[in-house]
Amino acid sequence: MRSIPYDKIKLWLEKGQADEDLINSIRRYNIIVPNDDGTLSVLHGKEANEFDKLIERKKDQEDYSRLSKVKGNCACPGKVTGRVKVINLPQEMSKMNQGDILVSIATTPSLVPAMKKAAAIVTNEGGLTCHAAIVSRELGLPGVIGTNIATKVFKDNDFVEVDAAKGVVKKLNN
Repeated sequence: MRSIPYDKIKLWLEKGQADEDLINSIRRYNIIVPNDDGTLSVLHGKEANEFDKLIERKKDQEDYSRLSKVKGNCACPGKVTGRVKVINLPQEMSKMNQGDILVSIATTPSLVPAMKKAAAIVTNEGGLTCHAAIVSRELGLPGVIGTNIATKVFKDNDFVEVDAAKGVVKKLNN
């Protein structure tokens, strides 16, 4: 987002001079944060980068091990069970067996050989026109996309049920 807070503009107008370094810092990268009083603060430069890192650290520290189910969008309907294989890179495809459930952050054409072995495809990212959704429909495989956290909840060899029509993937006891 490229914006400059009203109070900065007002100050520059009063002084008759804009702070070019500040303008460029805001143009490069900024984060708008709501305050408790209903106003907004614009963080930029080092302050924005530190805030961004703090948010990322908090995301990384979240405990997904307690979760047994994720919800996403249906790319192609169908219901299957199988063992999870988390595959994000072509060099990880060797662990994929026929009938496994492919779980990935997002798929790319380089992962198609693994996708062809899958009983279902599940991704963190993507919409109805993403690569995983298109290949899922093309191959007639149940597909759940846009779960945000599937790769954090499921690990290799987890036994799961994919109910793509409902957009749900859940761990089963087995």
